[in-house]
Amino acid sequence: MMGSRWVLETGIRDDYQNRYGNFLLPKGSVLYKLSREWSLRAGGGLGYKSPTIFDAQTEETAYKDVLPIGSGVRAERSAGMSADAIYTGTIGEDLRATVDQAFFYTWVDHPLVLDSLQGGTRYAYFANAGQAYATRGFESSVRLKQDDWSMFVGYTYVDARTGVASLPHIALAPRSKVVFDLSNEKEGDYRVALEAFYTGPQYLYDGTKTRDYWVTGLLLEKAIHRVTLVLNFEDLTDTRQTRFGPVVMPPVTEPTFNEIYAPLEGFMMNVAVKVRIL
Repeated sequence: MMGSRWVLETGIRDDYQNRYGNFLLPKGSVLYKLSREWSLRAGGGLGYKSPTIFDAQTEETAYKDVLPIGSGVRAERSAGMSADAIYTGTIGEDLRATVDQAFFYTWVDHPLVLDSLQGGTRYAYFANAGQAYATRGFESSVRLKQDDWSMFVGYTYVDARTGVASLPHIALAPRSKVVFDLSNEKEGDYRVALEAFYTGPQYLYDGTKTRDYWVTGLLLEKAIHRVTLVLNFEDLTDTRQTRFGPVVMPPVTEPTFNEIYAPLEGFMMNVAVKVRIL
């Protein structure tokens, strides 16, 4: 539905899963245009996820000693909402800017957690947590463009909670993230781009708090007639978890592995040649 200032979008979906039942999933969003430059947007909806043993935690151990999903396990159900204010306009004579300030909240009921069998055996199984998970936060971003230059800066804050006093934080959910991108491009000639990503401290599944880290990259492109040469540098600072501590723990005959929360590859460089035929 559209008007001079209002835009409304709604939808509904119904899923039936032969083991976990029926899921009615409404969603909706509304956009209000305050002016040519400013607009407000809000939306929300429901979701679900069928239980599965395939997730990041079990993938690290190649699903070894993980039991099948039990008959009493329920599907996760979620509800989420978001709201943001958006500015799109020109500052001065030719500096084009887009600013977006968003807030979000997500609630997950019956979240699936990995547990161990009583008695300390090596087998693990999935069960529903007794408390709902809640995630709240905000995202701020600024995009600027002037002539051949463009810059993007984004910051995301996430407060992800389990509702359990002993392990209150959802694992592998950094509270702070920063994205930075600066590029200079002349169409049909060249492109230079510098990017940087910051990941703040996060918590592992055992409650351990990790350190923060930066990852940077550089991209160079040059067009020569129908040929484009590309030189890409990834992780310029050689940031990898193996520099923070061991990943594989002895003995080598039956090793154990620490949780992965940072890159493992380190510095990489690759060269590409693109040829335009037509």
